[in-house]
Amino acid sequence: EVQQVMPRLYNAVDRAVRLCSQTLDYVSSSDLKLRPEPFHLQELLVEVGVALREGLSEQTMEWNNGVAFDVTVIGDRHQLFRAFHNIALNAQMADAGRLMVSARVSGDVASIDLVDDGPGLPDKTREHLFEPFAGSSRKGGTGLGLVIAHDIIVAHGGRIDLMKTGEAGTTFCIQLPALHVDEPLLDME
Repeated sequence: EVQQVMPRLYNAVDRAVRLCSQTLDYVSSSDLKLRPEPFHLQELLVEVGVALREGLSEQTMEWNNGVAFDVTVIGDRHQLFRAFHNIALNAQMADAGRLMVSARVSGDVASIDLVDDGPGLPDKTREHLFEPFAGSSRKGGTGLGLVIAHDIIVAHGGRIDLMKTGEAGTTFCIQLPALHVDEPLLDME
């Protein structure tokens, strides 16, 4: 009996820990103190991909980082890691098999597209996408992953938009402050 109950108990405890962790993260991020600096977005996204592979989730998802090395954003690297990781986790937990990330710079704005091949977002989730505790489409989900990502991106002077969602997948576009392509990274000091 214990062997049959243990996996369910372990999963319940794991969900409770994630709920507490996300709730605390949300509360602690309500007064974000950003430390913006220029950095190569590609390197940050490599770290997100590694974190996804090393995560506790049983779901696996292919992470395609198609961002060129010269795309340099200005932001708090730690906070933006949280934002991108949360978005990727949402795709992974929704059973997306692949998430592709690409970026382009126009003037002083980097536009980053995150395109997954998951089942799309339900109508109820879309209605409350960036509202805390209301936008989860998963049983046991908190509805905080995208809210936290949204708040972090907005705190950077950026924006996140749901571009499309459906049976073929979901696409988000994030806009963040960036260096002009021809500006050297060292001149930002």
